[in-house]
Amino acid sequence: MTIQITPEQSTFLHDHYQAVLATSKKNGSPQVSTIYYEFDGETIVISAKGYTAKWKNIIRNPDCALVINDGHAQLLVYGIAEGISEDPERLREHRRISRVLDQPEVSDQELSDRLTAQERTIIRIHPVKIFDNK
Repeated sequence: MTIQITPEQSTFLHDHYQAVLATSKKNGSPQVSTIYYEFDGETIVISAKGYTAKWKNIIRNPDCALVINDGHAQLLVYGIAEGISEDPERLREHRRISRVLDQPEVSDQELSDRLTAQERTIIRIHPVKIFDNK
């Protein structure tokens, strides 16, 4: 499902890189995590270790929400997430986050080895609703 993101919402998402991710635990209670993200105009990507609650929750139930705050201005993004654990897609999406965090470029093999050693995966969120209160 593709939603219409306003230019203002897109700018807000592009201008920030930290958010709070909400997922659902197995028992239905909320799990929240502060995360870094990258927005490409359509999807939001997050790097997550494969053994974390956020990864396990997303694999079990892809419904999620993000809150991006900036003082009193905020966006609330509801989305459907997908888990990515295989290269080359994991590498491509992780490079998006690396650029936001200003990490140095490394070869695909070096990055793949590092991500595998750290048990890194990617959570890609497809927004379905966005609310703002700016």
